[in-house]
Amino acid sequence: MNSSHLTRILLIAIVVSGLGLFLAGCRSAVPPPTPSYPDADAAVTVKVSLQGTHYIGRTITLHVDDRTYSSSTGVFHLGKVPPGSYSVWASAPPFYAPSQPRQVLVGGEAVTVTLDPLSVDPKIMSSSGNGTMTAPGNTTRHNVLDVMTRLVAAESWGEPYVGQLAVAAVIVNRVTSPSIYFPNTLADVMLQPSQPGSVHYQFEPMSQLFALTDGLPSTVLASARRAVFESLAGKDPTTTQALFFYAHAKVPQTSWIVTEASKYPTEIIGNHTFFRGRVPRQ
Repeated sequence: MNSSHLTRILLIAIVVSGLGLFLAGCRSAVPPPTPSYPDADAAVTVKVSLQGTHYIGRTITLHVDDRTYSSSTGVFHLGKVPPGSYSVWASAPPFYAPSQPRQVLVGGEAVTVTLDPLSVDPKIMSSSGNGTMTAPGNTTRHNVLDVMTRLVAAESWGEPYVGQLAVAAVIVNRVTSPSIYFPNTLADVMLQPSQPGSVHYQFEPMSQLFALTDGLPSTVLASARRAVFESLAGKDPTTTQALFFYAHAKVPQTSWIVTEASKYPTEIIGNHTFFRGRVPRQ
């Protein structure tokens, strides 16, 4: 092979090698494609539940960025939503604390979002704001809902479930009553004395609540707990949103509460009479 032929071969190799390096550099200079979401709007459904129950009898508000939607079922059909990222949270005052915001990505396909159940607000449970209380004769702090469960069980043990629910509803109705007569937390309502300065309670079992309920069957407490959560969720079998009740077997006909009940519409549920009565308003 003569020198001129060899020179041509070397030149061709150098050109080919340089071209390869150039093309490789071009490929590495091109950035990878960024992910994109479909342009089409998407149907969005959001589901919200309440702590401890499948029942919903209160208005739940859904917040999607700066827009709000209301539902009494906990299911929100938002229709077609433009693609993007949205901050979604729910609220149901006064008994439930707002949920934590959740980022929801919408992009072309239908989306169903199930938020965590709304929790009972500790601020409505007790004036301390931490959701705990002490019961008479018991120095340990307990969750307010546990104490309420015991109180409902003590007041309505042996009653049909609707009777247990009605007792729980009276406690809840007192919290939301516009009257200055009743406190505005569950704990304070349960601990309210029968009259100012009295050592007795409006709910009589409170004076020895744990002694009365420590030996109850677990099924009784489970039923009472169900009544607690359903009443907080807005379930009330009384048609008057009762604030008072009395047990027929325990209260004589000469009692003040029997006389007071005779002035208003009453409902008999199981072995109790329920009525709303009239108390001073704010």
